[in-house]
Formats: sequence, structure tokens, C-alpha cells
Amino acid sequence: MKMFGEFLLTEKLGTYAPDKIYVSEISISIVEKYINWRKTVKKNTDETINHSLTPILKACKKAAIEGYISHTLNNSIQCMRIVTTKSLENDSGDKIRHLSTEEMIRLTEWYENDHEPRRREYVEMFMFAIYACGLRLIDMMTLRWVDIDFKKQVIRKVQVKTRNRNVIPIREAAIEILDRCKGLYKVFVFGMLSDKFDLNADEELRKRRNSVTATINTSLKRQSKFANLDKEITFHWTRHTWTVLALEKGVEISKISRLLDHTSTAVTEKVYAEFLPDTLGEVVDGLDFKF
Repeated sequence: MKMFGEFLLTEKLGTYAPDKIYVSEISISIVEKYINWRKTVKKNTDETINHSLTPILKACKKAAIEGYISHTLNNSIQCMRIVTTKSLENDSGDKIRHLSTEEMIRLTEWYENDHEPRRREYVEMFMFAIYACGLRLIDMMTLRWVDIDFKKQVIRKVQVKTRNRNVIPIREAAIEILDRCKGLYKVFVFGMLSDKFDLNADEELRKRRNSVTATINTSLKRQSKFANLDKEITFHWTRHTWTVLALEKGVEISKISRLLDHTSTAVTEKVYAEFLPDTLGEVVDGLDFKF
């Protein structure tokens, strides 16, 4: 925030002090100017700039909760981190890894014959995330029963990473898993958080996410061998698996982007560029223009 103060002073944007503004005066324009100032004046890398935005984003989130700025403005500002090459690959910086339909069938067959409760629960979470359009693990952890509309068969949830409210359609396979979870946990569907967990406690949620991620991934990697998969899966594969399978089915990239809660279709296209040519070719083949 000291650097942000220097920016305000240099650009003469301070209000109640030369290097300070009230949080209610924050705007998309000011954040954009700050990003550009760090690029052109300070010559910072995109990663450094993204890191410098963290306290500003946290302040905006708190301000929205307290009513000092609108949730719409906060949501827009939360999406202003620079999309880097690393972030375009995926959340963990690895290349796109996914399971084919045949491999998913093998995993399902193993799951159906496994009688160890905790292992089964982790695989069910893995499958549910795919059925729920690649739902992130952090959003699986924070998924509450009140977020699910069984009548309309949708999940209405604020995504933890982007702070956007997303509507995710769910169908029979996902609902069957939810039905099996009913009565097990009172507040959070998969019991990864205690009933009284404060979802505004960012640091505690981050620590809990890291712990849950490590536990689930360790189990999934072992189960990859049990299911005779020639690869070690992690939970993040759910996101890529759903997307690749959806692309293979010819789903429009714009619709996939919305369901993934990406900030723009351009992000989705860059992440999954290697899987687009065949899909796009099928679209052109289907048009079969000839005049």
C-alpha cells in the first residue's frame, strides 16, 4: 500500500491527503491507472503487479461487505489481475491434464467396487466437480446446501476466486451424489469445513484449502493406480476434464467460459487452444457452405 500511496501522490489523485483516498472513492479507472503506472514507471513484471494488487483487492472486498462500495464494482475490481502465461495454463501452472471418457469409466468402475468410505467420498467429490461444470475445489469446500436449488436443478454460488455469482446447472448424476450426502453435514455439503466456519476469514480459508488439497490429491494419486490409470490425477483435473469433454461435444466456447467463471472468453480460448481446432473444424463441416 506504500507504493499505492506513492502512485496517488505522483499522479495527484489523492483526496483527503496527497497520498491517500477514501476506500469509497476507489474506481476501476484508478486501479487501471495504478497498473499502468507500475508497468511504465516502475517497470514491474505482471507477476509483481498482481502481487501488489492483493491488499487493494482485499480492501475492496471488505468495503463491499461493509457497504462502502457496490458489490458490482468490487466484482469488477476483483477481476483486474493481469492474465499471465502462467495463470493461463491453469491455477497450478501445469499444462492441461485431463481424463478421457474411457478413463473416467475406469475410475467410476473402481469407485463402485471400493468399500473404503473416505476414498469413496473423495472420488465422489471428483466426479461431482466434473458434473458441476468443473467446479473448483475451493468452491466445493464452500458449497452450502442453501446454494443448491433442487427444484430448478442449479447451484447459485459466489465463486471464491473471482467473487462472481455464478449459476451452474446440475443434472441427474450430480443430484444423485447430493442425495447421498443429505443428512451427513448440516451446512457445507461435503463437510470440508465446520458448520460455523466464517467464509469471510480469508486466511483461515486459504490454510484449510491447502490442507484439504494436499489430503485429497494424495488419495486421488493412489487411487489412480488402483483404477489402472497410467497417470496420477489431482483434483484440478476435474476442471480440465469437463472442459475438454465439453469441447469434444461441440459446446460453444463462450458458454464454456461462462460456466467455468472465466473473466473472458479470450482466457478460455488461450487456456484450451490446443483442443479447439478439431472442434472448430466440425463447426465449419456442419455449415457446409457452397454457393
